Amino acid sequence: YKLNYKNPLMIQCVDKYDVRAYVESKGLGHILNECYGVFDSVEDIDFDALPSRFVLKDTLGSGGNSVILVKDKNTMDLEAVKKQLQKWVNENHRIRSGGREWPYYTGKKHRIIAEKYLIQMDEDLLDYKFFCFDGNVELCYIIGERKVTPHGK
Repeated sequence: YKLNYKNPLMIQCVDKYDVRAYVESKGLGHILNECYGVFDSVEDIDFDALPSRFVLKDTLGSGGNSVILVKDKNTMDLEAVKKQLQKWVNENHRIRSGGREWPYYTGKKHRIIAEKYLIQMDEDLLDYKFFCFDGNVELCYIIGERKVTPHGK
């Protein structure tokens, strides 16, 4: 079996914003979380226009390390949030080290996506990973009890 590192579908689906168009093309747009915007730079984000609760993510981030949960924007440390977002945007998009999908990330630009904060009863993040082979879901991996430090109470 030979991997195809130039598969345009795989390249589209590694990006948290770009994958939305693929999901919509399959008639499943109704399952997508509400998106408040995608931004190329921190300066493009109008924090005043965002609701009191929201989530910020690096569109190419992984492992739960590139997520900022904002439970209350009135109590968040805006400067600390902006500093973290700037780190994500500045990450070298020419090379992606580590991880099984690295060839698909190479050359893609890091952006920031703002989405609706989904409230769960236990406040843990549930992470669903679907492993697909030849277009079929073969494995589903669910991760719970993953803690992400929220900004704001």
